[in-house]
Amino acid sequence: MTLVTKVLLGVFAIIPAYDRFFKDIFSEIAGEECGFSTPNETSLNIIAQFYQENKEEIDTLSKSHQILDFDGKPTNYRYSKAKIIDMYGFQIGRDKVSED
Repeated sequence: MTLVTKVLLGVFAIIPAYDRFFKDIFSEIAGEECGFSTPNETSLNIIAQFYQENKEEIDTLSKSHQILDFDGKPTNYRYSKAKIIDMYGFQIGRDKVSED
C-alpha cells in the first residue's frame, strides 16, 4: 500500500504516503481507532480531523512553501495540504525512531 499512496501523493498530491513513519505517528494519534494500514474511510477521517485541528498552521505552510523547478528556481506551485501532512508524519516518525 505504501507504493500506491506514494504515487498518489507524487502525481496528484491528494493523500499522504502511508509509509512506515507516517503510519507509526498517525496510528499513535488515532489510538485504537485506526492502524493506518490502508487508506480507508476511518484513516481519511482521522487525517481530515488532524487537518481541521491544525488548519491555520498547515494552510500557512502550504501557502509559504514554493515548489522548486529542476534548476532550483521557485515556481508558482505550492505544496499541497496533503504533502504538508505527509511531511509532518514522516519527520516526526523519523525523529522518534532516531531517539530510540
